[in-house]
Amino acid sequence: MDSSVRAVEKLLGYRFQNKKLLEEALTHSSYIDSESYERLEFFGDAALGLAISKYLFIIYPEIDPGQLTLLHAVNISTERFARVAVRHRLYSYVQRRNVAALDGKVREFTEAVQQEDDTKVYGGDVKAPKVLADIVKSLAAAVYLDCQFNVTTLMMVRVSGDGWENKLDDKEVAAAIASQRSRGSGCSAGRGEDLIICL
Repeated sequence: MDSSVRAVEKLLGYRFQNKKLLEEALTHSSYIDSESYERLEFFGDAALGLAISKYLFIIYPEIDPGQLTLLHAVNISTERFARVAVRHRLYSYVQRRNVAALDGKVREFTEAVQQEDDTKVYGGDVKAPKVLADIVKSLAAAVYLDCQFNVTTLMMVRVSGDGWENKLDDKEVAAAIASQRSRGSGCSAGRGEDLIICL
């Protein structure tokens, strides 16, 4: 676990004061020897929602509340978070036992995502396994707790250089909003994946 903790700290660009939080965030419920990430995942959902809301509010002052809501929704989804987990191979750091079926679903989704082109089509042929999104949420919660609930610190965490510096242009915002409005159609959100905060 020590090597996973160090690797994920490097990936996040964040050094944990309480390494136990990160260890918990990287522990699946099948690994019964330790506390699993389930409680952190619950909290991470809210922490990411708050951080994404703050980001959208600040970076897009010209967008009306309805459009902000749509942009928020497009960024808070199992599909989106699962793709972040795949892009950074987060599942490989998770402690788990006897989960061959789950490993197979993750592998199938990962292969499908890797075969897609650069338009980052959402709602592809393979459903995103919830476990991948759970990892992203639990990591966000671990950071948020470790930094004493400082949403700005959470917002500054990045994965291998990904971060807030990539504001979408007007066409990309419109594409992300259109994608949210037409869910299930496999719409493209362009560079929208960069909108994901922290992770």
